[in-house]
Amino acid sequence: MHLYEGFGNCWSNINSFNMQFSENVQLISYEIGYAARLEGDEALTFDDGTSTSPEISPFALGNRNFFNQFSVAANTTISVTTVENDDPDLIQIKKFVVEVEETPEMDVQGNGLSVPDGDTTPSADDHTDFGTADVNGGTIERTFTVENTGTVDLNLTGAPVVEIDGPDADDFTVTQQPTSPVVPGGTADFTVQFAPGAAGLRQAAVSIDNDDADENPYTFDIQGTGEEAPPQDAPPPPTPSVINVTSAPTSASYSIGSVIEITVHFSVPVWVSGGTPLLVLKTGTAYYSSGSGTDTLTFLYTVTAGDDLAALDYWSQWALELNGGQIYSNQGIDADLDLSVPGEQGSLGYNTSLGVLGTLYPVYRLYNPGLLKHLFTTDENEMNHLVNNGWRDEGPAYYGYLPEQYDAASRQQKSTLRAVHRFYSEALTTHLFTIDENEKDYLIANAADVWRYEGVVFYIPATEKEGAVPVYRFYSEDLQVHLFTVDENEKNHLIDMAGDVWRFEGIAYYAYP
Repeated sequence: MHLYEGFGNCWSNINSFNMQFSENVQLISYEIGYAARLEGDEALTFDDGTSTSPEISPFALGNRNFFNQFSVAANTTISVTTVENDDPDLIQIKKFVVEVEETPEMDVQGNGLSVPDGDTTPSADDHTDFGTADVNGGTIERTFTVENTGTVDLNLTGAPVVEIDGPDADDFTVTQQPTSPVVPGGTADFTVQFAPGAAGLRQAAVSIDNDDADENPYTFDIQGTGEEAPPQDAPPPPTPSVINVTSAPTSASYSIGSVIEITVHFSVPVWVSGGTPLLVLKTGTAYYSSGSGTDTLTFLYTVTAGDDLAALDYWSQWALELNGGQIYSNQGIDADLDLSVPGEQGSLGYNTSLGVLGTLYPVYRLYNPGLLKHLFTTDENEMNHLVNNGWRDEGPAYYGYLPEQYDAASRQQKSTLRAVHRFYSEALTTHLFTIDENEKDYLIANAADVWRYEGVVFYIPATEKEGAVPVYRFYSEDLQVHLFTVDENEKNHLIDMAGDVWRFEGIAYYAYP
């Protein structure tokens, strides 16, 4: 308990004085001293109407202690006055004893400014005037703060804590309620949303039940203005446009027969109808495959003979063509088919590193009737020399890639090819062809006196590719030679009719017919 003492003198001709306390206090008692005997009744009166019971004359000298409890609000001035008396003798107010009231004290703030209890003048300054919102879905939110400036917990007792009433209460909604209790010196926020239901001034009142002795309920008025904005024209539907051209994987190489899937990305979903749109590449044409109704259209390109390019891309910004078809949005807007400049951001060449190796060269088969031997070569000079020396040209057996092509190819392209190695035996007067690296290394290391390594004569696909056919290998113990063929009839004939001479050794490799 905090005790305060106040002193003052009341003369008959100056019979009052004022006191002010900085906190909420409660008057406990006061002591009156009489300097002289007085005739008649004497009493004290306070500005709130409270007074002592008068003493009956004659008074005795000395002090009198009176108890007369009542509350005094913070920063409130009280006046103490004696009953009029013509006697000049002194009545001395010896002291007042007061204590601080242990009570909560509620204050509400908006925008950092206090909103007084009972305030009926909404203002934009303290956010009690919410301003203007569109009646067609417009909203404004304001956050207010409950502060407890008292000495004990402030209990917010309403259910709900903050209530809205008044003529347009439905236009104001408490979207966040404050927590309770609010500790001394603490705060709790609440939020009110204004959503006007009609144009013009909209008014309501906030009410908060609590246990503050003199501010329950704590109320203040709020308002906002509804405005019906003029209708706006809907924006025109967007025109579909190409934003990217990609392929997966982004780094790869492809040989003849490979199918490359190219994806054209649009800004919005598009539909395809009519003909078959196409994408003109620098090496060939990719045709629309799927994707109608989505924002990505898939085009397929099959690598064919003659398609050679280290970095695949389309040929120009106008390479996407309708080809009798239509590409459009669900609003019926025709798509803008312009592409990014080849090689620049958004283009196929920018987004990928795709190699295409499609130029094939003939592998000639020659036959020597005297030796009963076959020879395979891609070297036309060698072929012509052998023909001039009694070998019979049997034409191209199949097709492959030249060593110089392989040397110039990118690393990704090389990974799809296998080398065909050629050996020659002087003793046997025959050639041997193999893609088996182990077989090649073994012959070089262990049979160099029999088989002379003549290097790589051509390259073929590393795996079975679309358009490639198997090259079958036979071996004759009697003739000590190998025979290679892509001819299914020849293979079957040798197996069925000459199996005692030619042992079928399976598929040696794949090549293009």
